[in-house]
Amino acid sequence: YEKTVEAIDKKAPPVKRRTSDPIPFLVTKRDGIETVLHHFGWMPEKTLHPNELEDDHVDAFGFKPNQAEADMVGAMRYYHARNLVRSSLAHEKAHRQRSHSLIPFKSTLEEAGRGRGVFVDGFAPAGTLMAFFPGKVWPKERLSAASEQSQMELANDP
Repeated sequence: YEKTVEAIDKKAPPVKRRTSDPIPFLVTKRDGIETVLHHFGWMPEKTLHPNELEDDHVDAFGFKPNQAEADMVGAMRYYHARNLVRSSLAHEKAHRQRSHSLIPFKSTLEEAGRGRGVFVDGFAPAGTLMAFFPGKVWPKERLSAASEQSQMELANDP
C-alpha cells in the first residue's frame, strides 16, 4: 500500500506559514515610534483613535497603557524608546557588518489572543543565537525543595 506525497498533503491540515512580507512589521514599528514620540512630547499632538481611550486598548508594543499606573507607563515608554534607539544604531552598523536587534512589539499573527512578539530588526542568518539570559534556572518542581540558602537568595533577588 503506497501513498503519494500529494495524497498525504491533502489529508494534512493546512499550515499557516509566516510571511516574508515586511509591511506588517514596518507598520507596527512606525506605530511604536509614533507612540514613543507622542509620549515624550517630541511629536505634535496626534488625534486619538476612539479605541485608544478604551481600558483594554493595546498599543504597538502589546502594552495596555490605560490599565497601568502613570509611573509604569513612563518606565515602559523609556524601555520602548531605548529598544528603538538600539535598533537604529544596529542599522547604522549594518552598512559595515551584518547586524540585527530584537524589538518586542504586538504580535502580527492573526490568531486571537496573539499577545506580544519579538521581532528581528535587521539581518540574522538562520542558526543565529538571538538572545541569552544568564543566571540560575529554577524549574518549578525544585523551587519548593530548594535549600534554605537558595530560598534566601531568591527572596533577595529583585
